[in-house]
Amino acid sequence: MAIINWLKRMDRGLSLLEKWVAGLTIGIAVLFTFIAVILRYFFGYSISGLDELTRFLIIWSVFVGGSLAIREEKHITIDLVTASVSPKVRAILQGIAYLAGAFFAFYIMILGYQVVANSIKVGEISLTSLAMPMFIPRAAVFIGGLLMGVRFLQQSYLAFSRSNQ
Repeated sequence: MAIINWLKRMDRGLSLLEKWVAGLTIGIAVLFTFIAVILRYFFGYSISGLDELTRFLIIWSVFVGGSLAIREEKHITIDLVTASVSPKVRAILQGIAYLAGAFFAFYIMILGYQVVANSIKVGEISLTSLAMPMFIPRAAVFIGGLLMGVRFLQQSYLAFSRSNQ
């Protein structure tokens, strides 16, 4: 029972972190885009690197937000087959689909780790005046893959639990 309570607290904490990271990154990206448009339109001026930073923030928002979407079951699903079967079979099929999603997400995580490690190894930086170390935006793939894999496993467990009821 103590483990279940700990897992529930961890889930709530992770969800809160995901919401804040996804919300802040997209919010800051929108603010940067607004500033860039105002500067270009009214002053004929642009801040070098601002567009690049905006893209990096959106990438982080997408990967972390994708994890949250899986947890909240707001992700895209195709229910052509599952709509016409019993609830028990539907739950089993959803559990299998979530396991496949977890496999894919963890594979993406591994690839993301390799890209991040390589970026650190060669000291890769962006080509703009921002000169951002490229492992920072690329880490979104690794972190996002990890978070999505965990969320897919969580949903798979819940789906298989529903099939046993």
